[in-house]
Amino acid sequence: YAFSQINEEIRQNKGAAMISKSVFELNLVSYEYLAHHEERMRQQWRLRYDSLGKLLERIKKEGKTYAEHYSQIDAITTTYKTMSNLFLQLEATFNQRQKLIAENRPHSETELNLLLEERLGAQILMKSQEITTDAFKFSRETEKDIARIQQRSNLLILFFLIGFAIFSSWIVFFTI
Repeated sequence: YAFSQINEEIRQNKGAAMISKSVFELNLVSYEYLAHHEERMRQQWRLRYDSLGKLLERIKKEGKTYAEHYSQIDAITTTYKTMSNLFLQLEATFNQRQKLIAENRPHSETELNLLLEERLGAQILMKSQEITTDAFKFSRETEKDIARIQQRSNLLILFFLIGFAIFSSWIVFFTI
């Protein structure tokens, strides 16, 4: 029983590591998109974003969902959804700036859109940092649970051995 609980916690801990890895990959694509605004990078961002969403759903379904674990996964999911809205705003702002440039609008208008793009990009990166922080907390909680389960099973084994020694001594005493 203890081993199955430990395996469950280890699996959840691996889930936290996978979340961090996915966010790291999403950050790389975000930087690339912010630097070049290529269609390929936009598609890559969407792919990475969707794979992170699937990972979060799988972790929610598979986990035991202890209260503290569920709240951290819920916080990660909320932040994850916010990132999509920010990215949509970033895309719209970039398209608007391209349109202003094509229409030869004043430089001040395009500069304002560029500042808004930078701000939205920074917000996306801050949200990904929030997800990483929450994933780290999730990982720490699972590590604490693993230690607690191991300690509990060690105590149980110790009590069993002491009880067995006392019972054996008692049997030997009455036998003699």
